[in-house]
Amino acid sequence: MESEVFAFDRTGLIHRFDSSVSDLVETGQFQFGSRVQTCLADAISRRLYVLTGGLVMWVFDLTQPGLSMPRAVTTDQAQDALHGLGLYGTEYVVTQSLGDHAFLVFGATDMALVARFRIEADVPARLDGVTVSGGFAVTIQPLKNMPKGALVAHDRYNRLPDEGPNLKVVDWRLIEKTIKRGN
Repeated sequence: MESEVFAFDRTGLIHRFDSSVSDLVETGQFQFGSRVQTCLADAISRRLYVLTGGLVMWVFDLTQPGLSMPRAVTTDQAQDALHGLGLYGTEYVVTQSLGDHAFLVFGATDMALVARFRIEADVPARLDGVTVSGGFAVTIQPLKNMPKGALVAHDRYNRLPDEGPNLKVVDWRLIEKTIKRGN
């Protein structure tokens, strides 16, 4: 899969290309009924995750040739739409519920929801929570004082103190505790 490229256009068409040769060769395509918002490929698990702006995460099995019908993953824990995708290694897929700004963590193997959390305000520390995120990233790579990685969320509005956008960093160990508690 290191030699594969995925692209999508405004019509909701996803293309799969082989880039192992000098010219890109299209090896498959799939047409959604709505516009594709984002996609993320996992080279290890051989899956392609797609969001189309609704409450469904689409999962393609890339061990199959072309782009056959994806699996639809839904949860009643999301509101309005799913936004953004992140992978925590091969264990977890993370997305965000736009309606309530909660982060949703799915087990990558069975795509079952294993955690739901919000980045809340810490008033004594004068830190606000994330109410409107402009996106997020997940890393499994160790960071300073965060040996298991982190989730970094862009926060568009700050009230404690009243400032412009910034980033909120959540130690993955805290997310792991939420996963172990079962939401």
